[in-house]
Amino acid sequence: MKTLDPQSLPIADAALILTRASGRTVTEDMLREAVHRGLPLKANDTIDIIVLAAWLNRETAYGND
Repeated sequence: MKTLDPQSLPIADAALILTRASGRTVTEDMLREAVHRGLPLKANDTIDIIVLAAWLNRETAYGND
């Protein structure tokens, strides 16, 4: 079984986890679009799920101007 670090998730794994946890489809393309709009990636091109949650909260509160 593969061990995942929630502070360093490859985009594919993040999409799968978010889909399973939310019951909504989250695709790799959706996450790449979020990166394009400003979601920070770590130096090794992974996503920190805590940073993602904070970024989504800010996007929801203030929009994506």
